[in-house]
Amino acid sequence: MIMPTHIVAAAGVVENDKEEILLVKTYQGGEGIKVVLNKRQIINFLILTFLLTFSLRGIIIIANQFGFFKFGTPFGMLLFVIGSMSPAIVSFVCLKKSGLISSFKEFIKTAFDIRQKPVHYLLVLAFLAIEYIFSALFLGKKSDAAWYMVFLLFVPCIADGGLEELGWRYVLQPTLEKKFTFFVATSITAFIWALWHVPQFFIEGSGQSNMSSFGVFLIMVFGASFMLATIYHISKSIWLCIMCHASFNALSFYWPIVQDFSLTLATTVCLIVISVILVYLYDRTRENEDNKESYTT
Repeated sequence: MIMPTHIVAAAGVVENDKEEILLVKTYQGGEGIKVVLNKRQIINFLILTFLLTFSLRGIIIIANQFGFFKFGTPFGMLLFVIGSMSPAIVSFVCLKKSGLISSFKEFIKTAFDIRQKPVHYLLVLAFLAIEYIFSALFLGKKSDAAWYMVFLLFVPCIADGGLEELGWRYVLQPTLEKKFTFFVATSITAFIWALWHVPQFFIEGSGQSNMSSFGVFLIMVFGASFMLATIYHISKSIWLCIMCHASFNALSFYWPIVQDFSLTLATTVCLIVISVILVYLYDRTRENEDNKESYTT
């Protein structure tokens, strides 16, 4: 491997002479590392992620036409969950090949680092209240499932949903933020994330197959994308993104939300506005702190 020849800043982005990102900025107040890939690496990540997911989803869709691999059957769910984990699987492969992580153990340790600031856990709960509970109180209908099923389903929902964050928020979002503003980077991530879900609309029994339209889903994804991007931007913890994503999915089994375009749009706009304000205030605070440190030194 070619050794780094250019350091942009102390504890900052490290590049080699081909302008390939090798690593990364660390942040005060947390152990998190913000991963940034170069253009070729992020394109490879997207191609492989879509290829793996669409191939597995395609097998399910075709097999369903002949009565096989139905959603809920053991083998059908195995293929489905592996497809859901493809962003995490491809993320690990890309990061390992790029030398940004040394082992699978390090990758897992990063994903499940629960030692985060209490205020950041409160941020997750606040966003969940806006994203899910607020809508559920107005239009939601409780299912027949017992309330404690939310907790029992949390771990399965980490595998089928939560681990996606190791691709979208841990790899794609920070890489896009190197070139674009937070708003633009998050919007691009949201659109890619929504397209990645398209095959699920054709798998009977999946959450997307029961949605009223792709348009409503796209709006929901934009709100969720800004929520999760803000959590990661402020906390630098991919675990909190995984937890938030899994919690939302688990809650949906107990309290499914009735699809309503107006409320979905209002909720998404609310999430985007709050996210942009929080990120702006956070960045200003960080900038002021950095200026004070520079002045004192």
